[in-house]
Amino acid sequence: MKKSGLKFNVILSLISQFVCYISPLIVAPYISRVLGPDGIGVYSFSYSFVFYFSSLIVLGFSNLGITMISKERDDKEKYSIIFWTTLLLRFFLGIVLIGIYLGLSFGGVLGGRDNIYIMLALTLVLIGNIVDIKFLFQGLENFKIITYIQVLTYVLYIGSIFLLVKDRNDVLLYTILKSSTDLLVNIVLFVFAVKHIKRPCIDFKIMPNLLKNSLLLFVPSILINLGIQLEQTFLGVFSNNTEVGYFQQAIKFPLLIGNLTYAICPVMMARVSYLIKEGKNDEIKDKISKILLLAALLSLPCCLGLYSIGKIFVPLYFGQEFLPVVNILYITLPISIFSPINAILINAYLYPLKKTNYVVIAAGSELIVNIILSIILLYGLNLGAIGGATACFICEVILFLLLLIFCRNSFQHKFVLKDFLKICISALLIACAVIPFNKFVQLNIWLQLFIDVIIGAFIYGVVLIVTKEYVVLNILNYCISKFIRKEIN
Repeated sequence: MKKSGLKFNVILSLISQFVCYISPLIVAPYISRVLGPDGIGVYSFSYSFVFYFSSLIVLGFSNLGITMISKERDDKEKYSIIFWTTLLLRFFLGIVLIGIYLGLSFGGVLGGRDNIYIMLALTLVLIGNIVDIKFLFQGLENFKIITYIQVLTYVLYIGSIFLLVKDRNDVLLYTILKSSTDLLVNIVLFVFAVKHIKRPCIDFKIMPNLLKNSLLLFVPSILINLGIQLEQTFLGVFSNNTEVGYFQQAIKFPLLIGNLTYAICPVMMARVSYLIKEGKNDEIKDKISKILLLAALLSLPCCLGLYSIGKIFVPLYFGQEFLPVVNILYITLPISIFSPINAILINAYLYPLKKTNYVVIAAGSELIVNIILSIILLYGLNLGAIGGATACFICEVILFLLLLIFCRNSFQHKFVLKDFLKICISALLIACAVIPFNKFVQLNIWLQLFIDVIIGAFIYGVVLIVTKEYVVLNILNYCISKFIRKEIN
């Protein structure tokens, strides 16, 4: 099977992930004003319980499926068996877990009896997890189909939110619309999967091995992703729905920045798995180095840019009710720098090389610290969303330091450090220019933000070009060569 170019797949995956996370940001100002902090908090608190069941259904099947299908992508019969067997295992596991989830929800154990309808609506998320087949296309490095379908589906989602959700009593309707989006994506993907796979063919002999390896991937995966959901659960239990709402809105942008870069991970996981099979270790190190720089190139300016305009942006974007979000946002913003680097080191290096024990140690340590800090800051000191944000930030730094130790041989240190410093300096200059500008110049708030963005983007781009940062020069050379080739033709 012909494999697409790595650069093209990275771009498509970035677009796909961008659409998934930009759509909530588009509707966030509207939803924040319509549902208010309490409505946002009710949804976020309820979803925090669903996350645990969702993670169990997904297990490690998706990541395992990507690596296994990637290695066998030239043999349609072999990867079709892997696909159908994986899907059947997930189906059986999902049915059992949905049954347990519904029993606990009706019993009032999850979310309380007042939120029972919200909990039932969130069952759509669990069904979507069962039929999630994106791992097939990711393993085959066919990101085009995923991107097109997600773009169309999320456009429909945005339109339906503005048309149908009208007041604070529409929390249930909002939950249904939001929960059904990924389910719709996966149903449509099945239509396109037909030509890529053979008819259902199950190999029961490989099931125990699949389950074992999925579990090995699941443990570190759940440990890594548990932090933010735990904070929302702890906030709902120790504080109130309003504090959950503040925390949820503050964490939105760091997650968007981090997850946008995280889109690179499925591409890198598939490509590195293939390179491992081919024994191309130097190429692996080279590609991981460049992807780490790309992550920094995207996340650092976003982080410092938001820090520069936070006081203006938050009340304008979410409404005056969410003014406390400003200080919480400042605490969570650095997560957007560490999180994507952590994700790349885990998914593009440790997972493909089957060094999951390192992930378990790092993520397990982070989780233990997270629980201790959450109990101290939320229950002991009653700091609410501020405490939750502080715990998340500290834990992300701890995970980063541990992964840096475990993955010290995965990239070219001098090359990465040299260009990373260029990116840091360029991003810091954004804050140095925008903060004084906002202090001494007062314009119409929209015009002010527009000028802030223009100033920041201009300074960042110019400094990177002047310092000859590797990724930027590569992009410029690629664009220039394409333009020249077009002119010649």
